[in-house]
Amino acid sequence: MLSKEIINLLQSIDNNTLIITLGNDFRSDDGVGCYIYNSIINEKLNFHLLNGGDRPENIIDDVINLKPSRVIIIDAANFSGKFGEIRIFSDDQINQVTYSTHSISPVIISKIIQTELNCPVFFLGIQAKNFSYGETLSKQIKKTADGVIEVLKSHILNHL
Repeated sequence: MLSKEIINLLQSIDNNTLIITLGNDFRSDDGVGCYIYNSIINEKLNFHLLNGGDRPENIIDDVINLKPSRVIIIDAANFSGKFGEIRIFSDDQINQVTYSTHSISPVIISKIIQTELNCPVFFLGIQAKNFSYGETLSKQIKKTADGVIEVLKSHILNHL
């Protein structure tokens, strides 16, 4: 079950919001961002969506060219919460919660976005259970991701 805070953040996105998903499909729960991206990419979106995968540096030019007013980064995290728990972290808290299998940390991506665009960056961290090699999300992580997808799809339908 997503908290009211998470639902409010996701329902407040507008056409100048950018959601960036990060993750590695081959590191079990670290693939949660990619799972969310793949589940909504074919929808008629009313916001910007980019998948940085495990190489977020490859999308920096796209992010800057989009000139979003706000960025939400969705990724697996380790903040000692319950598996599947999701929390919002401000940009200055990201370095305390990330477990990065990416070539560049979300902390650096956040700092680049802030420096170049001077816009707020939020990090939606999903407490992962398993970062070992594998292509399957843990049950709890998939349930949380499906909740995020449901809220995003509902938002999209309500704003067509």
